[in-house]
Amino acid sequence: MKTQKIIFRYICIYVVLLFPSIALANGNKIVGLTCENLQNPLGIESENPLLGWRFDPQKEADLPSAFQIIVSDNLEDIKNGKGNMWDSGKTISGETTQQKYNGERLKAQTRYFWCVRSYNNQGTASEWSEPAFFEMGIIHPSNWMAQWIGDGERRPRNILDLYRNDAAPLLRKEWTIKKPIASARLYITAPVYYETYLNGQKVGDFVLTSGQASSPKTALYNTFDVTALLKPGKNCWGICLGHKTYETSFNELLHCFGGYQTGNRPSVYGQLIIRYTDGHLEYVLTDLTWKTIPGPIRQNSLYGGECYDARAEVPGWNQPGAILYGWRNVSFANSPVKILQPQMFPPLKGQKLIKPVGISRAPSGGFIVDMGQNFTGIVQLKIQGKRGTPITFLYGEQILPDGEVNASISVVTEQKGNNSNSSPATVQQKDTYILRGEGKTESWHPRFTLHKFRYVEITGIEGELSPENITGIVYSSD
Repeated sequence: MKTQKIIFRYICIYVVLLFPSIALANGNKIVGLTCENLQNPLGIESENPLLGWRFDPQKEADLPSAFQIIVSDNLEDIKNGKGNMWDSGKTISGETTQQKYNGERLKAQTRYFWCVRSYNNQGTASEWSEPAFFEMGIIHPSNWMAQWIGDGERRPRNILDLYRNDAAPLLRKEWTIKKPIASARLYITAPVYYETYLNGQKVGDFVLTSGQASSPKTALYNTFDVTALLKPGKNCWGICLGHKTYETSFNELLHCFGGYQTGNRPSVYGQLIIRYTDGHLEYVLTDLTWKTIPGPIRQNSLYGGECYDARAEVPGWNQPGAILYGWRNVSFANSPVKILQPQMFPPLKGQKLIKPVGISRAPSGGFIVDMGQNFTGIVQLKIQGKRGTPITFLYGEQILPDGEVNASISVVTEQKGNNSNSSPATVQQKDTYILRGEGKTESWHPRFTLHKFRYVEITGIEGELSPENITGIVYSSD
Protein backbone atom coordinates (compact mmCIF):
# COMPACT_ATOMS: atom_id res chain seq x y z
CA MET A 1 0.00 0.00 0.00
CA LYS A 2 2.87 2.38 0.86
CA THR A 3 4.52 1.64 -2.47
CA GLN A 4 1.29 2.42 -4.31
CA LYS A 5 1.02 5.83 -2.59
CA ILE A 6 4.59 6.70 -3.57
CA ILE A 7 3.95 5.69 -7.18
CA PHE A 8 0.72 7.76 -7.27
CA ARG A 9 2.54 10.81 -5.87
CA TYR A 10 5.23 10.63 -8.55
CA ILE A 11 2.58 10.25 -11.24
CA CYS A 12 0.86 13.43 -10.03
CA ILE A 13 4.17 15.35 -10.01
CA TYR A 14 4.94 14.12 -13.51
CA VAL A 15 1.49 15.20 -14.82
CA VAL A 16 1.87 18.67 -13.29
CA LEU A 17 5.34 19.11 -14.80
CA LEU A 18 4.19 17.86 -18.19
CA PHE A 19 0.87 19.80 -18.21
CA PRO A 20 1.31 22.88 -15.98
CA SER A 21 -2.00 24.39 -17.15
CA ILE A 22 -3.82 21.69 -15.22
CA ALA A 23 -2.28 22.90 -11.98
CA LEU A 24 -3.23 26.47 -12.82
CA ALA A 25 -6.80 25.68 -13.96
CA ASN A 26 -9.37 28.20 -12.75
CA GLY A 27 -12.02 26.32 -10.79
CA ASN A 28 -14.39 29.27 -10.48
CA LYS A 29 -17.95 28.62 -11.65
CA ILE A 30 -19.84 31.87 -12.11
CA VAL A 31 -23.57 31.88 -11.29
CA GLY A 32 -26.30 34.31 -10.21
CA LEU A 33 -25.82 36.99 -12.86
CA THR A 34 -27.75 40.19 -12.10
CA CYS A 35 -28.40 43.46 -13.87
CA GLU A 36 -29.43 46.40 -11.69
CA ASN A 37 -29.52 43.83 -8.85
CA LEU A 38 -32.25 41.81 -10.60
CA GLN A 39 -32.05 38.54 -12.51
CA ASN A 40 -32.89 38.91 -16.21
CA PRO A 41 -34.84 42.16 -15.69
CA LEU A 42 -37.33 43.56 -18.19
CA GLY A 43 -37.92 47.26 -18.74
CA ILE A 44 -34.79 48.88 -17.28
CA GLU A 45 -33.91 52.44 -18.28
CA SER A 46 -30.36 52.98 -17.03
CA GLU A 47 -27.95 53.96 -19.82
CA ASN A 48 -25.14 52.25 -17.91
CA PRO A 49 -26.74 49.36 -16.03
CA LEU A 50 -24.83 47.76 -13.18
CA LEU A 51 -23.87 44.11 -13.62
CA GLY A 52 -22.98 41.57 -10.96
CA TRP A 53 -22.39 37.88 -10.34
CA ARG A 54 -21.25 35.41 -7.71
CA PHE A 55 -19.35 32.13 -7.49
CA ASP A 56 -20.96 28.77 -6.92
CA PRO A 57 -20.59 28.23 -3.15
CA GLN A 58 -20.28 24.49 -3.73
CA LYS A 59 -17.08 25.04 -5.70
CA GLU A 60 -13.72 25.76 -4.13
CA ALA A 61 -13.26 29.00 -6.00
CA ASP A 62 -9.84 30.42 -6.75
CA LEU A 63 -9.31 33.96 -5.54
CA PRO A 64 -10.42 36.15 -8.50
CA SER A 65 -8.03 38.81 -9.70
CA ALA A 66 -9.77 39.99 -12.90
CA PHE A 67 -12.88 39.55 -15.02
CA GLN A 68 -14.14 39.97 -18.57
CA ILE A 69 -17.72 40.89 -19.52
CA ILE A 70 -19.20 40.66 -23.00
CA VAL A 71 -22.59 42.10 -24.05
CA SER A 72 -24.35 41.54 -27.36
CA ASP A 73 -27.72 42.20 -28.97
CA ASN A 74 -27.94 38.56 -30.05
CA LEU A 75 -27.45 35.28 -28.25
CA GLU A 76 -25.34 33.67 -30.96
CA ASP A 77 -22.49 36.12 -30.46
CA ILE A 78 -22.48 35.46 -26.73
CA LYS A 79 -22.31 31.71 -27.28
CA ASN A 80 -19.29 32.33 -29.51
CA GLY A 81 -17.57 34.53 -26.91
CA LYS A 82 -18.18 37.80 -28.76
CA GLY A 83 -19.69 41.06 -27.54
CA ASN A 84 -20.82 43.35 -30.34
CA MET A 85 -22.15 45.91 -27.86
CA TRP A 86 -19.36 45.77 -25.28
CA ASP A 87 -16.29 43.72 -24.47
CA SER A 88 -14.68 44.90 -21.25
CA GLY A 89 -11.50 42.98 -21.98
CA LYS A 90 -9.52 41.60 -19.08
CA THR A 91 -10.25 44.03 -16.24
CA ILE A 92 -8.04 43.86 -13.16
CA SER A 93 -10.45 43.72 -10.24
CA GLY A 94 -11.64 41.17 -7.74
CA GLU A 95 -15.04 42.87 -7.41
CA THR A 96 -18.12 40.95 -8.52
CA THR A 97 -20.86 43.57 -8.07
CA GLN A 98 -21.79 47.03 -9.38
CA GLN A 99 -19.76 46.71 -12.58
CA LYS A 100 -20.97 49.48 -14.88
CA TYR A 101 -21.82 48.74 -18.51
CA ASN A 102 -19.65 50.95 -20.69
CA GLY A 103 -20.42 49.94 -24.26
CA GLU A 104 -22.50 51.11 -27.22
CA ARG A 105 -25.67 53.12 -26.63
CA LEU A 106 -28.54 50.87 -25.56
CA LYS A 107 -31.82 51.08 -27.49
CA ALA A 108 -35.32 51.24 -26.03
CA GLN A 109 -37.38 48.04 -25.91
CA THR A 110 -34.40 45.89 -26.93
CA ARG A 111 -33.07 42.74 -25.29
CA TYR A 112 -29.33 42.33 -24.67
CA PHE A 113 -27.44 39.18 -23.69
CA TRP A 114 -24.29 39.01 -21.60
CA CYS A 115 -21.93 36.72 -19.75
CA VAL A 116 -18.74 36.97 -17.70
CA ARG A 117 -15.62 35.00 -16.86
CA SER A 118 -13.04 35.47 -14.12
CA TYR A 119 -9.26 35.14 -13.88
CA ASN A 120 -7.47 33.64 -10.90
CA ASN A 121 -4.17 34.81 -9.37
CA GLN A 122 -2.23 32.82 -11.96
CA GLY A 123 -4.04 34.69 -14.76
CA THR A 124 -6.01 31.64 -15.90
CA ALA A 125 -9.55 32.29 -17.14
CA SER A 126 -12.57 30.35 -15.95
CA GLU A 127 -15.27 29.04 -18.23
CA TRP A 128 -17.76 31.64 -19.44
CA SER A 129 -20.88 31.86 -17.30
CA GLU A 130 -24.24 30.81 -18.66
CA PRO A 131 -25.73 33.72 -20.66
CA ALA A 132 -28.09 36.14 -18.96
CA PHE A 133 -30.09 39.01 -20.41
CA PHE A 134 -31.58 42.39 -19.64
CA GLU A 135 -34.17 44.27 -21.63
CA MET A 136 -34.51 48.00 -21.99
CA GLY A 137 -37.79 49.71 -21.25
CA ILE A 138 -39.57 52.70 -22.76
CA ILE A 139 -36.67 55.07 -21.83
CA HIS A 140 -37.94 58.20 -23.64
CA PRO A 141 -41.24 59.89 -22.68
CA SER A 142 -41.97 60.30 -26.39
CA ASN A 143 -42.20 56.50 -26.67
CA TRP A 144 -45.31 56.51 -24.46
CA MET A 145 -48.45 56.83 -26.60
CA ALA A 146 -51.20 55.62 -24.29
CA GLN A 147 -53.83 57.69 -22.46
CA TRP A 148 -54.85 57.72 -18.82
CA ILE A 149 -58.30 56.17 -18.58
CA GLY A 150 -60.82 55.35 -15.85
CA ASP A 151 -64.48 54.59 -15.35
CA GLY A 152 -65.47 58.24 -15.18
CA GLU A 153 -67.49 57.76 -12.00
CA ARG A 154 -67.50 60.46 -9.36
CA ARG A 155 -66.29 59.67 -5.90
CA PRO A 156 -69.06 58.72 -3.44
CA ARG A 157 -70.25 61.81 -1.61
CA ASN A 158 -72.01 60.10 1.27
CA ILE A 159 -72.06 56.76 3.01
CA LEU A 160 -75.35 55.75 1.37
CA ASP A 161 -73.70 56.24 -2.04
CA LEU A 162 -70.55 54.36 -1.07
CA TYR A 163 -71.49 50.77 -1.87
CA ARG A 164 -72.71 51.52 -5.39
CA ASN A 165 -70.03 53.98 -6.51
CA ASP A 166 -66.82 52.79 -4.86
CA ALA A 167 -66.61 49.44 -6.66
CA ALA A 168 -63.30 48.55 -8.29
CA PRO A 169 -63.90 49.08 -12.02
CA LEU A 170 -63.32 46.42 -14.66
CA LEU A 171 -61.96 47.61 -18.01
CA ARG A 172 -61.57 45.64 -21.25
CA LYS A 173 -60.62 45.95 -24.90
CA GLU A 174 -60.84 43.44 -27.77
CA TRP A 175 -58.79 43.42 -30.95
CA THR A 176 -57.78 40.96 -33.67
CA ILE A 177 -54.35 39.49 -34.41
CA LYS A 178 -53.94 38.46 -38.04
CA LYS A 179 -50.21 37.64 -38.33
CA PRO A 180 -47.67 35.38 -36.57
CA ILE A 181 -46.19 36.96 -33.45
CA ALA A 182 -42.46 37.15 -32.73
CA SER A 183 -42.75 38.80 -29.29
CA ALA A 184 -45.05 40.97 -27.20
CA ARG A 185 -44.38 43.25 -24.23
CA LEU A 186 -46.86 44.87 -21.91
CA TYR A 187 -45.91 48.13 -20.18
CA ILE A 188 -48.44 49.21 -17.58
CA THR A 189 -48.79 51.43 -14.53
CA ALA A 190 -51.44 52.90 -12.27
CA PRO A 191 -51.46 55.21 -9.24
CA VAL A 192 -53.67 52.51 -7.71
CA TYR A 193 -53.35 48.75 -7.35
CA TYR A 194 -54.27 46.74 -10.41
CA GLU A 195 -54.51 43.26 -11.88
CA THR A 196 -54.27 42.83 -15.64
CA TYR A 197 -55.29 39.90 -17.83
CA LEU A 198 -54.85 38.72 -21.39
CA ASN A 199 -57.44 36.29 -22.73
CA GLY A 200 -58.55 35.41 -19.23
CA GLN A 201 -55.04 34.71 -17.88
CA LYS A 202 -53.59 36.94 -15.18
CA VAL A 203 -50.38 38.62 -16.32
CA GLY A 204 -47.54 37.94 -13.89
CA ASP A 205 -47.65 36.56 -10.37
CA PHE A 206 -47.19 39.88 -8.57
CA VAL A 207 -49.59 41.12 -5.90
CA LEU A 208 -50.44 44.72 -5.02
CA THR A 209 -49.00 45.94 -8.32
CA SER A 210 -47.56 48.44 -9.05
CA GLY A 211 -45.04 49.34 -6.37
CA GLN A 212 -45.19 52.54 -4.36
CA ALA A 213 -43.22 55.51 -5.70
CA SER A 214 -41.73 58.17 -3.45
CA SER A 215 -43.97 60.91 -4.86
CA PRO A 216 -47.61 61.05 -5.96
CA LYS A 217 -46.41 62.64 -9.20
CA THR A 218 -44.33 59.56 -10.06
CA ALA A 219 -45.68 56.14 -11.05
CA LEU A 220 -43.68 52.93 -11.40
CA TYR A 221 -44.47 50.89 -14.47
CA ASN A 222 -44.15 47.12 -14.81
CA THR A 223 -42.95 45.26 -17.89
CA PHE A 224 -44.24 41.79 -18.78
CA ASP A 225 -43.33 39.35 -21.53
CA VAL A 226 -46.81 38.34 -22.74
CA THR A 227 -45.89 36.60 -25.99
CA ALA A 228 -47.33 33.26 -24.85
CA LEU A 229 -50.66 34.80 -23.76
CA LEU A 230 -51.66 36.13 -27.18
CA LYS A 231 -53.23 34.06 -29.98
CA PRO A 232 -54.36 34.39 -33.60
CA GLY A 233 -57.83 35.89 -33.97
CA LYS A 234 -59.76 37.73 -31.26
CA ASN A 235 -57.85 38.79 -28.14
CA CYS A 236 -58.95 40.57 -24.99
CA TRP A 237 -57.00 42.76 -22.57
CA GLY A 238 -58.68 43.23 -19.19
CA ILE A 239 -57.78 45.35 -16.15
CA CYS A 240 -59.23 45.50 -12.63
CA LEU A 241 -58.40 48.61 -10.60
CA GLY A 242 -58.36 48.86 -6.81
CA HIS A 243 -57.51 51.72 -4.45
CA LYS A 244 -54.10 52.73 -3.17
CA THR A 245 -52.82 55.13 -0.52
CA TYR A 246 -50.68 57.39 -2.66
CA GLU A 247 -52.61 60.49 -1.59
CA THR A 248 -52.97 60.74 2.20
CA SER A 249 -53.26 58.01 4.73
CA PHE A 250 -56.06 60.05 6.32
CA ASN A 251 -58.24 59.44 3.27
CA GLU A 252 -57.33 55.77 3.53
CA LEU A 253 -58.45 55.73 7.14
CA LEU A 254 -61.79 57.31 6.26
CA HIS A 255 -62.30 54.41 3.90
CA CYS A 256 -61.33 51.90 6.57
CA PHE A 257 -63.81 53.39 9.02
CA GLY A 258 -66.67 53.02 6.54
CA GLY A 259 -66.41 56.58 5.29
CA TYR A 260 -65.26 57.40 1.79
CA GLN A 261 -62.13 58.50 -0.01
CA THR A 262 -61.86 61.81 -1.80
CA GLY A 263 -59.80 62.47 -4.88
CA ASN A 264 -59.69 60.88 -8.30
CA ARG A 265 -61.21 57.58 -9.27
CA PRO A 266 -58.76 54.73 -10.08
CA SER A 267 -57.00 55.16 -13.41
CA VAL A 268 -54.54 53.19 -15.53
CA TYR A 269 -51.99 53.79 -18.27
CA GLY A 270 -50.49 51.07 -20.44
CA GLN A 271 -49.40 49.94 -23.86
CA LEU A 272 -49.01 46.52 -25.38
CA ILE A 273 -46.39 46.35 -28.14
CA ILE A 274 -46.64 43.36 -30.48
CA ARG A 275 -43.75 42.57 -32.80
CA TYR A 276 -44.73 40.35 -35.71
CA THR A 277 -42.44 37.91 -37.48
CA ASP A 278 -42.41 40.20 -40.54
CA GLY A 279 -40.90 42.99 -38.40
CA HIS A 280 -44.01 45.16 -38.13
CA LEU A 281 -45.15 46.55 -34.77
CA GLU A 282 -48.69 46.92 -33.45
CA TYR A 283 -49.58 49.10 -30.46
CA VAL A 284 -52.60 48.32 -28.31
CA LEU A 285 -53.10 51.25 -25.95
CA THR A 286 -55.28 52.34 -23.07
CA ASP A 287 -57.54 54.89 -24.78
CA LEU A 288 -61.20 55.80 -25.26
CA THR A 289 -61.93 52.60 -27.23
CA TRP A 290 -62.07 50.64 -23.94
CA LYS A 291 -65.25 49.61 -22.10
CA THR A 292 -65.90 49.54 -18.34
CA ILE A 293 -68.32 48.22 -15.72
CA PRO A 294 -68.27 48.09 -11.89
CA GLY A 295 -66.68 44.89 -10.60
CA PRO A 296 -67.47 42.62 -7.64
CA ILE A 297 -64.86 44.28 -5.36
CA ARG A 298 -67.20 46.77 -3.71
CA GLN A 299 -64.66 48.37 -1.40
CA ASN A 300 -60.96 47.92 -0.76
CA SER A 301 -58.35 49.47 1.47
CA LEU A 302 -54.71 48.49 1.79
CA TYR A 303 -54.88 48.14 5.58
CA GLY A 304 -58.60 48.03 6.27
CA GLY A 305 -59.54 45.13 4.04
CA GLU A 306 -61.77 44.29 1.11
CA CYS A 307 -65.47 43.68 0.49
CA TYR A 308 -66.22 41.27 -2.38
CA ASP A 309 -69.73 40.53 -3.62
CA ALA A 310 -69.61 37.33 -5.68
CA ARG A 311 -73.16 37.99 -6.92
CA ALA A 312 -71.79 40.94 -8.91
CA GLU A 313 -69.19 38.91 -10.82
CA VAL A 314 -69.13 39.45 -14.59
CA PRO A 315 -68.57 36.09 -16.33
CA GLY A 316 -65.94 36.17 -19.07
CA TRP A 317 -65.26 39.88 -18.62
CA ASN A 318 -61.55 39.44 -19.44
CA GLN A 319 -61.99 37.00 -22.33
CA PRO A 320 -62.81 37.61 -26.00
CA GLY A 321 -66.41 37.24 -27.07
CA ALA A 322 -67.97 38.30 -23.75
CA ILE A 323 -71.55 39.62 -23.75
CA LEU A 324 -71.17 43.32 -23.03
CA TYR A 325 -74.51 44.01 -21.36
CA GLY A 326 -74.24 47.06 -19.11
CA TRP A 327 -70.74 48.03 -20.27
CA ARG A 328 -70.06 51.63 -21.28
CA ASN A 329 -67.23 53.74 -22.63
CA VAL A 330 -64.31 54.70 -20.39
CA SER A 331 -63.33 58.31 -19.80
CA PHE A 332 -60.11 60.25 -19.76
CA ALA A 333 -58.64 60.25 -16.25
CA ASN A 334 -57.10 63.28 -14.60
CA SER A 335 -54.05 61.56 -13.13
CA PRO A 336 -51.58 63.34 -10.85
CA VAL A 337 -48.72 61.33 -12.39
CA LYS A 338 -46.13 63.36 -14.31
CA ILE A 339 -43.17 60.95 -14.36
CA LEU A 340 -43.08 57.26 -15.34
CA GLN A 341 -40.22 55.10 -14.11
CA PRO A 342 -39.63 51.34 -14.22
CA GLN A 343 -40.10 49.40 -11.01
CA MET A 344 -36.54 48.42 -10.20
CA PHE A 345 -37.06 46.43 -7.02
CA PRO A 346 -38.39 42.90 -6.50
CA PRO A 347 -42.19 42.71 -6.59
CA LEU A 348 -44.42 41.51 -3.78
CA LYS A 349 -45.52 37.90 -4.21
CA GLY A 350 -47.31 35.14 -2.40
CA GLN A 351 -44.26 33.15 -1.34
CA LYS A 352 -45.59 30.43 0.94
CA LEU A 353 -48.80 28.56 1.77
CA ILE A 354 -49.55 27.60 5.37
CA LYS A 355 -52.41 25.63 6.93
CA PRO A 356 -54.12 26.27 10.29
CA VAL A 357 -52.81 24.54 13.40
CA GLY A 358 -56.14 24.85 15.18
CA ILE A 359 -59.76 25.99 14.87
CA SER A 360 -61.97 26.85 17.86
CA ARG A 361 -65.26 28.56 18.53
CA ALA A 362 -65.30 32.27 19.31
CA PRO A 363 -67.55 33.60 22.12
CA SER A 364 -69.53 35.42 19.41
CA GLY A 365 -70.32 32.10 17.74
CA GLY A 366 -67.89 32.31 14.86
CA PHE A 367 -64.63 30.44 14.37
CA ILE A 368 -61.14 31.47 15.47
CA VAL A 369 -58.51 30.05 13.15
CA ASP A 370 -54.95 29.80 14.50
CA MET A 371 -52.43 29.89 11.65
CA GLY A 372 -49.59 29.01 14.04
CA GLN A 373 -47.40 32.04 13.31
CA ASN A 374 -47.53 35.77 12.74
CA PHE A 375 -47.15 36.79 9.12
CA THR A 376 -48.16 39.40 6.57
CA GLY A 377 -50.52 38.22 3.88
CA ILE A 378 -54.07 37.02 3.37
CA VAL A 379 -56.16 33.87 3.65
CA GLN A 380 -58.03 31.91 1.00
CA LEU A 381 -61.40 30.38 1.86
CA LYS A 382 -63.26 27.51 0.19
CA ILE A 383 -66.91 27.31 1.17
CA GLN A 384 -70.50 26.59 0.16
CA GLY A 385 -73.54 28.50 1.37
CA LYS A 386 -76.72 30.39 0.62
CA ARG A 387 -76.71 33.20 -1.92
CA GLY A 388 -76.13 36.61 -0.35
CA THR A 389 -74.67 35.28 2.90
CA PRO A 390 -71.87 37.60 4.14
CA ILE A 391 -68.75 35.90 5.50
CA THR A 392 -66.60 38.24 7.58
CA PHE A 393 -62.92 37.88 8.47
CA LEU A 394 -61.24 39.72 11.35
CA TYR A 395 -57.43 39.46 11.44
CA GLY A 396 -55.16 39.98 14.42
CA GLU A 397 -51.94 38.98 16.16
CA GLN A 398 -53.55 38.55 19.59
CA ILE A 399 -56.61 37.11 21.30
CA LEU A 400 -58.33 39.57 23.65
CA PRO A 401 -59.27 38.58 27.23
CA ASP A 402 -62.89 38.15 26.11
CA GLY A 403 -61.77 35.48 23.62
CA GLU A 404 -62.22 37.60 20.48
CA VAL A 405 -59.50 38.48 17.96
CA ASN A 406 -57.89 41.90 18.36
CA ALA A 407 -58.26 43.10 14.76
CA SER A 408 -57.02 46.66 15.37
CA ILE A 409 -53.70 47.92 14.06
CA SER A 410 -52.09 51.36 14.25
CA VAL A 411 -51.34 53.31 11.08
CA VAL A 412 -49.40 56.59 11.09
CA THR A 413 -50.90 59.15 8.75
CA GLU A 414 -48.79 61.36 6.52
CA GLN A 415 -48.16 65.04 7.11
CA LYS A 416 -49.49 67.40 4.45
CA GLY A 417 -49.35 71.06 5.26
CA ASN A 418 -52.03 72.36 7.62
CA ASN A 419 -54.04 69.17 7.24
CA SER A 420 -51.35 67.01 8.80
CA ASN A 421 -52.37 64.22 11.14
CA SER A 422 -49.20 62.51 12.28
CA SER A 423 -50.58 60.62 15.28
CA PRO A 424 -51.23 56.88 14.94
CA ALA A 425 -54.81 55.94 14.11
CA THR A 426 -56.54 52.62 14.65
CA VAL A 427 -57.74 50.56 11.69
CA GLN A 428 -59.72 47.34 11.81
CA GLN A 429 -58.40 44.54 9.59
CA LYS A 430 -61.60 43.18 8.11
CA ASP A 431 -62.60 41.39 4.90
CA THR A 432 -66.11 40.51 3.75
CA TYR A 433 -67.11 37.93 1.15
CA ILE A 434 -70.74 37.72 -0.01
CA LEU A 435 -71.60 34.26 -1.33
CA ARG A 436 -72.65 33.65 -4.91
CA GLY A 437 -74.71 30.70 -3.70
CA GLU A 438 -75.00 28.47 -6.76
CA GLY A 439 -74.59 25.21 -4.87
CA LYS A 440 -70.91 24.89 -5.78
CA THR A 441 -67.77 25.32 -3.71
CA GLU A 442 -66.64 28.93 -3.88
CA SER A 443 -62.97 29.86 -3.52
CA TRP A 444 -61.96 33.43 -2.70
CA HIS A 445 -59.12 35.55 -1.40
CA PRO A 446 -58.79 39.37 -1.31
CA ARG A 447 -56.66 41.02 -3.99
CA PHE A 448 -56.01 44.62 -3.00
CA THR A 449 -55.27 44.39 0.70
CA LEU A 450 -52.91 42.69 3.14
CA HIS A 451 -53.02 41.93 6.85
CA LYS A 452 -50.67 41.33 9.79
CA PHE A 453 -52.01 38.43 11.78
CA ARG A 454 -51.82 34.99 13.31
CA TYR A 455 -55.50 34.59 14.15
CA VAL A 456 -58.56 34.96 11.90
CA GLU A 457 -62.05 35.23 13.32
CA ILE A 458 -64.55 34.07 10.70
CA THR A 459 -68.31 34.56 11.10
CA GLY A 460 -71.27 33.78 8.87
CA ILE A 461 -70.43 30.13 8.16
CA GLU A 462 -73.17 27.57 8.63
CA GLY A 463 -71.99 24.25 10.04
CA GLU A 464 -68.39 23.44 10.80
CA LEU A 465 -65.17 24.87 9.41
CA SER A 466 -62.42 22.44 8.44
CA PRO A 467 -58.67 23.24 8.18
CA GLU A 468 -58.88 22.07 4.56
CA ASN A 469 -61.08 25.10 3.83
CA ILE A 470 -58.51 27.68 4.96
CA THR A 471 -55.07 28.47 3.50
CA GLY A 472 -52.76 31.29 4.55
CA ILE A 473 -50.78 33.03 1.80
CA VAL A 474 -47.57 34.67 3.04
CA TYR A 475 -46.58 37.87 1.23
CA SER A 476 -43.01 39.08 0.88
CA SER A 477 -40.81 40.71 -1.73
CA ASP A 478 -39.48 38.24 -4.26
